[in-house]
Amino acid sequence: MYPVPLTDFLHPRSILTLAAAVFFTSGFVMTLMGVRRRVYPGYWHWVAGEFAFALSALAIACRDMYSVFWSIHLGNALLLLQPVLIAAGLRRFLSQTIGRRERVDYLLWAFAYGCWLLSMLGNAPAAMPIFIFSLGFLLLSARLIQLGYRNQYESLQGTLDLLLGSYALCALTQLARGIYSLTSAQTGTDPLFGLSFIAFVLLAIITLSTLLLMNYERAEGELRAIESQLMELANTDVLTGIPNRRHFMFLAERLQAIAARGPRPALLIIDVDHFKEINDARGHLTGDMVLRAITGRIGEVLRGGDTLGRLGGDEFAVLLPGSDARTAGHVASRIVKHIRTLTIADFGPAPTLSIGMAEFMPGDTVSDVMRRADQALYAAKRAGRNCAMTPDGVHCSDDLEEAA
Repeated sequence: MYPVPLTDFLHPRSILTLAAAVFFTSGFVMTLMGVRRRVYPGYWHWVAGEFAFALSALAIACRDMYSVFWSIHLGNALLLLQPVLIAAGLRRFLSQTIGRRERVDYLLWAFAYGCWLLSMLGNAPAAMPIFIFSLGFLLLSARLIQLGYRNQYESLQGTLDLLLGSYALCALTQLARGIYSLTSAQTGTDPLFGLSFIAFVLLAIITLSTLLLMNYERAEGELRAIESQLMELANTDVLTGIPNRRHFMFLAERLQAIAARGPRPALLIIDVDHFKEINDARGHLTGDMVLRAITGRIGEVLRGGDTLGRLGGDEFAVLLPGSDARTAGHVASRIVKHIRTLTIADFGPAPTLSIGMAEFMPGDTVSDVMRRADQALYAAKRAGRNCAMTPDGVHCSDDLEEAA
């Protein structure tokens, strides 16, 4: 067997056959993925763009093999259609950041296909028609690149940059082909035809991989966002927007593990005095409004590292990391005093609070600490409510005002 010369592979017929095979394969792969997986608006424009490449290669091959002269004009029209379809798909795919179609798009399409009509004036391939076609493809690719760089999805930008870079290289290759044809001494020849179609083949392969990857990355991004939202819903009290009992207990257990190796934290349990009477007399909507107002007021007293959670009903809890008993007692007293200045619209003065406090001691579980804080809370209620029970004793709002 004799080796096949490289020139046979670079013959236009061989290049067109390779191009058609690659383009059709890309189109069928994207079609199969689109049927079997979730795709986004604009995806089928991309599929049509890959098939436009494939049909253009077949049309140009007909001219080369069967001397059907009009077929090269059809092939050029389909080549110009490909960046139009990719840009249209990209606009729909990234509609939230790119926006709707603009007047400049229609002007560019009209100009590009005007170039295509001009390229039909001579018997292609010829120097001027080749240059005119190359200019049209360059302009459409430039518009596609400009649209791509208006994207604001950071997770897609790396893949999109690869796609846009491949279009830039392909467009420059076509421009070089057109300029070289104009300056070539061999009038009527197309010396860079093979190179230009190899560039189209590489563009089709990169387009296939990047567009599929962009669709996958967007699906993954939305899935991560949904998971984050579900996690937030699972961890957050819907009414007040603070950690619910489940998440608060998780944070308390984590803090208890850290406390074994450092300063002892403290826990406050807060109860709204006579809240059941508010619900019975004013209704649950008013009760919900009161709970939201109290949540915001307590948050004004807490430090940056403190955590306020809702245990259920009218019962709240606060984690105070790095606080000794004295500091935690001051925080509890300030909450009791601060809530007295709260006036709620359409309700009046806010109800008072009772607070119990306990420290995390060595060997304690979270349940142990909560039990002691509960006992302190009931002691505050027995002392007349509107009080904070700390290791220093009971601190009631009236006593705090006199001390102030």
